[in-house]
Amino acid sequence: MTHILHLIESLEFGGAEKVVVHLANKLSKHYTISVCITKRRGELEKLLNKSIKVYYLNTGEGNSFELPNKLKSLIIDNNIDIVQCHNWGLYLEATLATKLSRRAKLINTVHGHYTQYPDGIASTIKIYLRHILERIASFYTYKIITVSDSIQDYIINDIHISKNKLLTIHNGITALELDNSIEKNRSPTMKLITVGRLAKIKNHKLLLEALKISITHGALVTLTIIGDGPEKSSLIETTESLGLSEHVSFLGFRTDISPLLQSHDVFVLSSDYEGVSIAILEAMSIGLPVIATDVGGNSEVVVDSSTGYIVVKGDAQMLASAIDKLANSPELKETFGNQGKINFEKFFEEEIVLNQYIDLYTSCQEKL
Repeated sequence: MTHILHLIESLEFGGAEKVVVHLANKLSKHYTISVCITKRRGELEKLLNKSIKVYYLNTGEGNSFELPNKLKSLIIDNNIDIVQCHNWGLYLEATLATKLSRRAKLINTVHGHYTQYPDGIASTIKIYLRHILERIASFYTYKIITVSDSIQDYIINDIHISKNKLLTIHNGITALELDNSIEKNRSPTMKLITVGRLAKIKNHKLLLEALKISITHGALVTLTIIGDGPEKSSLIETTESLGLSEHVSFLGFRTDISPLLQSHDVFVLSSDYEGVSIAILEAMSIGLPVIATDVGGNSEVVVDSSTGYIVVKGDAQMLASAIDKLANSPELKETFGNQGKINFEKFFEEEIVLNQYIDLYTSCQEKL
C-alpha cells in the first residue's frame, strides 16, 4: 500500500493544521498515512486516528540544517512513497530530503502566502533568494497544490513558477454535526461570531470598530470571539476603550465549535489575509450567512449578496454596513445561510476534495 507522509511544522490550532488532520484521517482508509511534525506539537494531534503514526523531530524555530537528513532517513527507514509538505516553511528542506532519498515524490500544498516579513532591504533580499530556490525546487516537485485560485495567481506572478506545476484543490471539510436541541436565536439581538487565532493578520480590531459603528447606528448586535493568541490583551483593551464590553465575549480556544456556531446568527471574518478559511466552511456547513473581507480565497467561497457579503479589507464602514443589512433583515439571514449550505455541499464537502486528492496520488504513483 502506498505510504504518504504529511509534513507540517505544528499541529497547534489553525486552518492548515486542521486540513492536515482531516486529510490524514480520511486518507488512512485508502493509504498508509503518517504525519511528521517538525517544530511544535499541539491539541490537534489528539484528533488523528490511532492508525496514523506521528513523528516529532523537534527542530526548534527557524531553518534547520539537520532537517533534510532527518527527513531523508525517515523516508528511507519507513518506505515513504509520497511526501506531502504543507506550506512554504518546509518546502526547500522537503525538496532536498526527497531527492536525497531517491524514492519519494514530493507534493507541496500551499495554504497561504509567506509569513509576513518585516519591512526592509534584508527581507526583500531574503524573499528574492527564496523565490529563486523555490523555482529550482519546483522542477523536482510533482505538483504544487494551492487551496485557492488567488494563491495560484500569486505563485505564477510573484514566484514565477510554471502553471503546469500548479493545481488548485480547495479546502474541504466534513459538515459539522447539528444538535437539534439547540434552538435558533429568537431574540431581536443579532449574534455575531468569529473563530480564529488572535493575531494581527486576522484584524479583529477592524471587526470591533465595525461593531461600534453598527451599534451607533442602532443595530442590536453582539459579538463572540473564539480563539486565543498574542493579540488577546490588546483586543480586550480595544473592546473596553470602545465601550463594547457588554457587547463582546472572549471565549478563548474552544473545541465545541458546532454548538457555538449554531447558537449564533452570522459568521464574520475580518482578516487581512486568508487562504481558504476552514472557519468559513464550518459556518457554511451549518447554514450561517458569512461576512468576510475580500482577501485570499474568501470570494471563491462566499458569494457576495447570495451567501453573505464580501467587503473591502480594512474598511470598517463597509463591514458595519454589511452587519446592519443582516441585522435589519431576518429573512435575508435565512436566505443567505440556506444558499451557503447548498454551496458547501456542492463544492466544499470533504468527500469531493478527497476524491481530487486520490486522483492526484494515483497520477503520482504512476510516476514512482
